[in-house]
Amino acid sequence: MGLSRLAALHGVATSYSPSPDVTVSVPDDTVIAVLAALGVDAGTPEAVRRSLVATESRSRLLPPTVVVWAGEPLPPALTGLPPGSTVRVEPEPAAGGGRAPGSGPATGTGGVRPARAAGSAQTAGPAQTAGPAPETP
Repeated sequence: MGLSRLAALHGVATSYSPSPDVTVSVPDDTVIAVLAALGVDAGTPEAVRRSLVATESRSRLLPPTVVVWAGEPLPPALTGLPPGSTVRVEPEPAAGGGRAPGSGPATGTGGVRPARAAGSAQTAGPAQTAGPAPETP
């Protein structure tokens, strides 16, 4: 199961159909060799587990929610992105409450809903996330 999942994450087929009613499984040693050619260690069950964890964590660049306060340094989830990453931040004002930019955490029954950030990896260049969070109007 782990090897086939790892292969799928890297676009490596574990079977093929030479004719409509025939499916041929690719031998595990062939799948392992193809993954190795892609720079993925799958030589042992432990290596497959490590590679799965690494691949799945890379495929999810950001946690589901990242809270960014206006005028304050960006959290590690954003500053630790790989080179070439881009981030789009969409401020969401809180319903029934909120806070002024730079005024600290919200208190009381109101609150601030976090901004949504969508990350996508690019092929080259520095991450575009250095510095404090932008001020919101």
